[in-house]
Amino acid sequence: MSLDKMTKICNEITSSLLPIEKQILQKQLNELEHTLKPALTTLNWTSQRISAFVMTANRALEKFKSIRTEIRKHSLVIEKVVESIEKSCLISESAFSTKNYSSQSLSMFCGTFESMVNENLKALVERYSSIRPLLVKVEMVVMESDSGSAENLKEYYRFWEKRIYNAIAKMIVRSISTFANMFTLCSSTKPLCKIDVVLHQGDFILTPSFEQIYMSINKCIRAIPESAKRFVRWMKESCIESPAQLQSDGVNESIFRYTFYEDIAESAIVSNALIRFNYTLHNCYMRIDEYTSFWHHFESVTNLWDPRRQAYMEQLLEQNCSLQSLRERIENLIRLQTCFSCFDSEANLNQLHSLRASTQGIFELDSSEINASFCEQIKVWNEDFGHILHILSKKKMDAFMLKIQSLKKDFDLQPRSLEELKLILNAVKETKNINMRMEVEYRDIQERYETLEHFSSIVPKEEFESALSLNDLWNEIIYKGKELDFKLLKIKNKYSNTTKDESENLSIIVNTLNGDVKRAFGQESSNFDLERNFKQISEWSEKVLGLQTKIYALNDTEELLGLEVTTYPYLCGVETELQTFRAILDVHQKFRDFVMKQYTKHLIDFEAREAERFIQGIEREYLSLKKCESTEKYYEALQKNIEDFKIYIPLITSLQNEAIKPRHWEKLSIATRKNIDSSGLTLKTIFSLELHNISEKVETIIEQAKKEFVG
Repeated sequence: MSLDKMTKICNEITSSLLPIEKQILQKQLNELEHTLKPALTTLNWTSQRISAFVMTANRALEKFKSIRTEIRKHSLVIEKVVESIEKSCLISESAFSTKNYSSQSLSMFCGTFESMVNENLKALVERYSSIRPLLVKVEMVVMESDSGSAENLKEYYRFWEKRIYNAIAKMIVRSISTFANMFTLCSSTKPLCKIDVVLHQGDFILTPSFEQIYMSINKCIRAIPESAKRFVRWMKESCIESPAQLQSDGVNESIFRYTFYEDIAESAIVSNALIRFNYTLHNCYMRIDEYTSFWHHFESVTNLWDPRRQAYMEQLLEQNCSLQSLRERIENLIRLQTCFSCFDSEANLNQLHSLRASTQGIFELDSSEINASFCEQIKVWNEDFGHILHILSKKKMDAFMLKIQSLKKDFDLQPRSLEELKLILNAVKETKNINMRMEVEYRDIQERYETLEHFSSIVPKEEFESALSLNDLWNEIIYKGKELDFKLLKIKNKYSNTTKDESENLSIIVNTLNGDVKRAFGQESSNFDLERNFKQISEWSEKVLGLQTKIYALNDTEELLGLEVTTYPYLCGVETELQTFRAILDVHQKFRDFVMKQYTKHLIDFEAREAERFIQGIEREYLSLKKCESTEKYYEALQKNIEDFKIYIPLITSLQNEAIKPRHWEKLSIATRKNIDSSGLTLKTIFSLELHNISEKVETIIEQAKKEFVG
């Protein structure tokens, strides 16, 4: 039974050994095998030394078991240390999420980050340093030495060095991932680093700049893989830390220690983690760029920094911008200013744009300075709009007050003559006519000043009170006008008779003028002369204008005195008739001026084509004139004059022929029985010869001259 038990224990011990344990316990396994070897060679079931063998074997097994237990105890402690390094993270996301932590400047955040990494790294390095004493204890158990470089334990050292390498690599990857997660939108970490968005010379920039942010974050992320430099590697086939070495490049000297960093830096998993971090960081930078681009877009839409603002205000002033338009502009800017004054959260930002709030990962984008700049610029625009509204309102009120003063001045007159009475009555009439418009006007002015007060624009107190009292001033004018209209009844009756007499006299003058025109231009008229009638029509037209002026003034007086307005129908007929004749005589005058101009030309200078074009134009005007019985003879006379001139055009063209010599002019002189000086012939002379009456003789002489010239 003892032999069976011993065999079972031996099998359990040897089968439970790990490969690495078998390597370091090879010597002890050999000794144990040597102790158990007699059972396989010399001993049998009848041997007397079996009892002694069992005792010796049990002692060997107990010794081996105790060594294994001791090694496993130390290995377990080492494993816990390695696992603690493996599961550690240099950055504690929860440490940044505490209530006491508030966002810092970029430099302070980097300092906090570096301190946290160094503090956590210090604890990990201390744990790493605690591994060597444990390995020395294993060496003492196995080899009964404490050199840290036992030959039989070199694989054991290598095993734990690989485990430590993997643990450090995982710790670094975990730290990089944790830091990258802090830059994502879904991160629960509150903003850690404050970045100011400021307006500088019309451009929105970050403080610190993108370059500074990039360099600082790069410094932070580099510190994570570089933390492997704190874990000094062991010397080959030992657990002794490699000593510092002095390196020199001929100029500078530096101390170098062989660490895990060189291998960690080339690790694929660490490189991939850094690539993922850079991608996440790039996305965060893109969101920040979108945020600044939003401000650029918003400024371009609102155009608050428009350099043409002053010109725009002057344009509004010139266009007499309405109250409604100015009020809408001011209200829009005030609503915008309200958004900016509380622009510190995602909800408020969404009032302006669909982008996210001013928190981008660990960055808190502080736009308070921009908000203040926008508010200040909005205030400038509102002050300008208020100033324009004030100027326009003051202009309207001054015009209103001027009108009131003008009416008061007329009301204060003493009616010593008809003209003065008309001034007063006109003022009373105007007051009634413009009452509705003036009410609208003073209500508009009052609304303008109330708007100025509502928007806190600076308006003098006296001016504001004057605007609110405009309705009282106008009601006073209305009352005084009604009072004057009643008081002036007697004086109006006094001047009514005089006005009636003037109206009767004017009617007689109009009737006389109508008769004169009928006699001069009617069908029964025998006194017909275009030239004389042209002058007469001009005189009568001026007389009609004078009569119309008197009639307008008299009708106005009749209306003011409450009399029936007299009409003068004959004057309208006279005016219409004169306009008809005037049109005919205007065409005649144009034709006459052209003919007189041609009279002064020498025969050679006459241009037949020009004369024909003019005659065609005159005929078109002539045909477009309105014809009636009274103007028929004037049309016929005008037509006759035009036809007479047209007859001369081909005749004069023939006389311009170079074949016509002085002897031929002598023949024409004999034919016309008039003396002709061929050296200075003008068209007036040609027309005076009346050659159209002897056209056959003239054509014969011209044809003879042409034949002589050719022969």
